[in-house]
Order: sequence, then C-alpha cells, then structure tokens
Amino acid sequence: MTRLLTSLLLAILIGGCSFESTPSHLSEKVATIRTLSNEGLSISLQFMGKINTLEGANHWDETQIKPYLAATHQWLAVLKGIEGKQHHHIDIAIYVEPLENANGMAGPDEDEKVGTYYFPKSGEIVIGSHTYASDFDQKEFFANIVHEMGHVFGIGSYSADYTYYD
Repeated sequence: MTRLLTSLLLAILIGGCSFESTPSHLSEKVATIRTLSNEGLSISLQFMGKINTLEGANHWDETQIKPYLAATHQWLAVLKGIEGKQHHHIDIAIYVEPLENANGMAGPDEDEKVGTYYFPKSGEIVIGSHTYASDFDQKEFFANIVHEMGHVFGIGSYSADYTYYD
C-alpha cells in the first residue's frame, strides 16, 4: 500500500497528467487484451493500436505489456471489490500517443451506481510517447502508469472537487 501511494504521489509531483494535452489520434483497434482479477474485481486491459513512440510505431508485445500488468497487480492488492456487489469488472483501453505538457491522461468513461455511489465500468488511459524514450526514468514510467490507472478507478475523477455541479 505504501509503495502504491508513493508511486502515485511521485507521478503527481514529477509530471502527472494535464488537461492541456490532447492526443493526436486514437486507434479503435484492440491489439490484445489481458484480464487480471481478485475475489471481487476483474480488470481487462485493452491495448489499443500500436505504441506510437517518437521513433515510430511498435506492436504491443509481452515486454511492453509487463509494466501495465504489474501496475494492475498493485491496484488489485488494495482494491478488493464493491460493497453490495459480488463481483465488479472494469475495461481499460490503453493508448500510447504523443502528448504535450503531460506524461499521461486518464479517466472513467462509463460508470454504474451501486447503492449511493458510482463506480467505473470502463475508462481510457493515454500514456505520452515520450515516456518510452530510452533516457526516461523507469521508476517514473511505472509510477505514471499506476497514477493514470488511479484516475480510471475514480481518484481525482469522482472526488468531490471534480464532481461538484452548480
């Protein structure tokens, strides 16, 4: 838990995400899907299109997918499910695209109400292609993935400051 929180805070402090960035294009093609679960929650990672880095487009392979699986395992260690629902599933579409002013951006797309709360059913993560450069710090790279997943799960997305409506 402490490692997870440290990763989140590190990503926020170092670069985090920005609402001032817009990805250039997002593929609708799912390259591969990996699903991880615990007793009350399953998460399907949908790796979209290609990894569009500054050096060109690369296919998703096991090496490229590994940090996303590791980040998902960290989240599944602390997110155990939803009270009032036996099992919950979340689909997350993952893109790698050029972004200006951000290492990534993410959030929930669709949610469902359980009791008096809303929980994400799906979301998107866009990771900035510059984070795939060989000189980009790997700890920051991983922390960025963990951080962006947190937005899909509702951290900073469903918080009161972000959901207050006049």
